[in-house]
Amino acid sequence: MEAQWLIFVAFIVIAIVAAVASHFAAQKRRKGLEEFARRMGLHFQPDVADDFPYLFEALGLTPFGQGRSRRAYNLLHGQRGAVEWLLFDYQYTTGSGKNKRTVRYGVVAARVPFDFPRTVIRPEGIFDKVAAMAGFDDINFESEAFSRRYHVSGGNRKFAYDLVHPQMMEYLLSLPAMHWQLAPGVVMITQGGRYDADHLPGLMAAMEGLLARVPEFVRREVAQVPRR
Repeated sequence: MEAQWLIFVAFIVIAIVAAVASHFAAQKRRKGLEEFARRMGLHFQPDVADDFPYLFEALGLTPFGQGRSRRAYNLLHGQRGAVEWLLFDYQYTTGSGKNKRTVRYGVVAARVPFDFPRTVIRPEGIFDKVAAMAGFDDINFESEAFSRRYHVSGGNRKFAYDLVHPQMMEYLLSLPAMHWQLAPGVVMITQGGRYDADHLPGLMAAMEGLLARVPEFVRREVAQVPRR
């Protein structure tokens, strides 16, 4: 009986230590994000309005709209050059009871003056290869290396081919494989988990590099018409 009591007390102590460590780690990360925002001339908001994620859900972007208790927080936002940046943490809950799980993402989004057709460029997975064998193929390109690494999908195949030209393929292959999404007015990178402040400069540079390689004729075709 005494041994069981000691095990119970040890479990409680470990849980408290873990919770305290997690709290201090979150505070340290938040401070790092705040300092990064200040250096970059961005605004930092630890708390965000509940309806904020619906902007992306309405555009059909993932993982928005999944699960319940959806929440965005630790938002860094502001204008730098021609890009309005929105960098934030996002989470939602699935299951219940013992199967309850919180799913977290790091999001780097750029709001741009282009009505890009909904397009996804993401790392190729094993299930994609199985689907291809069954006849459900993605949009393939001349570069075998690119087609092996990335799964490209979207309703406008012409736009996908115009966007992912040889120089764009070469550029994306030079970067770590990431999950890209394009939609009207938005380009986004998402990753499971959370980004640290140290990761953000590279992700913003990757986004700027992709936008710089969008051909001029594509820019003209998808340019948003100014409202009068």
